[in-house]
Amino acid sequence: MSEQNKAVVRRLIEDHWNAKNGALVSELFAPTVAIHTLDGVLNGLDGASTLLQTAFQDFHLFIDDLVADADKVAFRWTFNGTHRGPLADIRATGKQVSGGCHSLVGLCQSLRACMPSSCFGERRVLLEVVTPARREPRESRYGRHCAEDDLQIG
Repeated sequence: MSEQNKAVVRRLIEDHWNAKNGALVSELFAPTVAIHTLDGVLNGLDGASTLLQTAFQDFHLFIDDLVADADKVAFRWTFNGTHRGPLADIRATGKQVSGGCHSLVGLCQSLRACMPSSCFGERRVLLEVVTPARREPRESRYGRHCAEDDLQIG
């Protein structure tokens, strides 16, 4: 079951989010899903569809680690994209943003995401989007971007 759950999360990231395929929403998310974002909570299938129309329309997620146990899948991922739309009342800046995150997705019996949870360093994203200074990347103890301390703007 763990391998099957990991396959669902891989599909959610690669086929839905990275491929921007909104047609997969009802197949990959439970109708009661609540996704927490910088702009608030996106509820249900309509909310999950809205996530593809974010401030970072060209975003791409890279899976760094993926583990599963029972009905939960944990993964560490790297994000990059260009700030081209409103984000928490901040107009588009055109800045490149990248950073690391870890997430936990609970899967319902129907093998659809019903309880996604992430730590993306939201305050850091907001700060970096409006700050003109550029930081040099640093290595984390994992050797790659890790949580909010490693967010970069280009």
